[in-house]
Amino acid sequence: MEENVRQDRRVRRTKRAIRNAFAELLSEKPYEEITVTDITELADINRKTFYNYYAGVYEVVAEIEDSIIASLDDALCNVDLNTAIQNPQIIFERIAEIIHSDLDFYGHLLRMKGNDGLIVKMAELLKARLRDVLSDQIGLSCEKLDVLLDFEVYGMIGAYRNWFIAGTDQSIEVLSEEVGILIFQGIAGFLAGRDPA
Repeated sequence: MEENVRQDRRVRRTKRAIRNAFAELLSEKPYEEITVTDITELADINRKTFYNYYAGVYEVVAEIEDSIIASLDDALCNVDLNTAIQNPQIIFERIAEIIHSDLDFYGHLLRMKGNDGLIVKMAELLKARLRDVLSDQIGLSCEKLDVLLDFEVYGMIGAYRNWFIAGTDQSIEVLSEEVGILIFQGIAGFLAGRDPA
């Protein structure tokens, strides 16, 4: 039993090293240029070890995206979105918790160049969840609701992405609070809480 636990830990540690190496490489060059050799060198493992877990780079990408989307979906499922519409901070606290659980890893992913597949998947999941709640609560046509959700969701993702790229001293919690205010109270709500000059 103890041997299995040690082996499971080793597998998780190795796969994490592979995923982290891949994410770091994404922040440096386009997905199409990343090779198994690049990943194994950065992760400090041999190619045989890599191929024990993945058939190629595309499987690393698929696993990372599936894992992130599952975490995000799980977090959103645990939030009563009808309540969250009245107190939107709940949604952003959940997103901040996910990102904060591995800031370095998510930082590399959000700084990536050239491959926006993950961003699109995240946005589509968020839009679908919010569409389910908002379509019953606000009287907008499907077309107007789509415009609203595109604006809000891609704006939110852009704010998180820029936070990682800029590397500011602002905490992820403060960022999440500000994004929540912008999305649910608009620019006027955001400006009402601005820092005094």
